[in-house]
This record gives sequence, C-alpha cells and structure tokens, in this order.
Amino acid sequence: MFNGIDYNRISDVYIPSSLSFGKSQILSRHYTNRKEVELLLFKLLDDVCFGLRMHQVVAKIVHLSIGYSKQTGGGFSRQKRMGQDSNLSQDIFPYSLTILHTFDSGMLIRSIGISLSNTSI
Repeated sequence: MFNGIDYNRISDVYIPSSLSFGKSQILSRHYTNRKEVELLLFKLLDDVCFGLRMHQVVAKIVHLSIGYSKQTGGGFSRQKRMGQDSNLSQDIFPYSLTILHTFDSGMLIRSIGISLSNTSI
C-alpha cells in the first residue's frame, strides 16, 4: 500500500497460513445440568474434529466459549494449548473439559461454542 492505494489484485487468491474449525450453538433452553452440557460439548467437538480429519489436519489449540442466560448475563471465552496436536475427539475433549470446569461459574448456560486452531498437516 502506498499513499492509501492498495495495489494488490482482487483476483489474487488468499491462502491463509493456518485454518481454524469451529461450531457453536444457541441452546433451545437453559442448561443447569453440567453433564448435559458436557454431552453437548462432546457432540459439537465431534463435528469439528470430523472437519479437521476431512481436511487432513491436526490442531494445537482448543477454544471454548460459554454464554449464560440473559437474566444473569456474561459468560466466558478461553483457550488452551494441547500437549499434542490432534484431530481426535477423545484426545481433545479432556482439554475442553478442563476449560469448562475451570472457568464455569455454575449459571444457566444458553450458548456454547468450540473451535480448534493453529492447524498443521
């Protein structure tokens, strides 16, 4: 860019250095039972890991977002680097549980999201 003019060609294809894969869901009701939340989390994670395997990549970082109900407001969004790169749900799930159990305040949960990033072949 020179003097505010960008000389890049629009037709040039952008290839990101790293992909991220994620899925989130606004829940149909408030969830108080954390075992139900863990089951929902595993289902979302399983879908995300399927995408990783379809693209033949593994991820280094797991990111969890939890949104609480409107009555209480707030939530949290945290990430954790995994000890070993993976695209398998059973390898990644314990890291997502660690985040959930560490930062969850026990309020009514209304949304949940998980993403995996810092991918490599």
